[in-house]
Amino acid sequence: MSDATTCPYCRMSFEQEGLVKIYCPGCGMPHHEDCYQENGGCTVFGCPRAPADDPKLQVSQAELNASFPATPQYSAAQPVMYAQPQFGSVMSAQPAALAMYPPKSRTAFIVLGIFLGAFGAHNFYAGYTGKAVGQLCLTVLSFFYLAVASWIWAVIEICIIEKDSAGIRFN
Repeated sequence: MSDATTCPYCRMSFEQEGLVKIYCPGCGMPHHEDCYQENGGCTVFGCPRAPADDPKLQVSQAELNASFPATPQYSAAQPVMYAQPQFGSVMSAQPAALAMYPPKSRTAFIVLGIFLGAFGAHNFYAGYTGKAVGQLCLTVLSFFYLAVASWIWAVIEICIIEKDSAGIRFN
């Protein structure tokens, strides 16, 4: 039998008066009698006298579908309100909310790529910050000697890229 100085359930000392100390018949760990009764058995993990785990909840696909309302349909006469992005929000963690943002303009992406592509302006516009910083660094840190290479990179991107960084297609 173990002779601990504190109850593993309430973390109180056994020295207090009026509290009865009992030993678990499964592992020998001392508990306050009230704590043992409240927990429904021993509080030591793996002890055969510990209470059974709570039953796991099981939900069918039909119950899941019934609990979420259908997406509202909008008519042409009804204006669609777009949510404003919140400071510090992680857009990739909320794919359902992404549809609420208006798509970016393909024309603006192309014009920025042609005229300011060496600085990565088109990628900043589309949300591809990593590529944009790469193009900006390539141009500025080479004292504009590699600006042509960065601009060619931009022209290729405006020909191939069809979506912004959130996966929303340009309009």
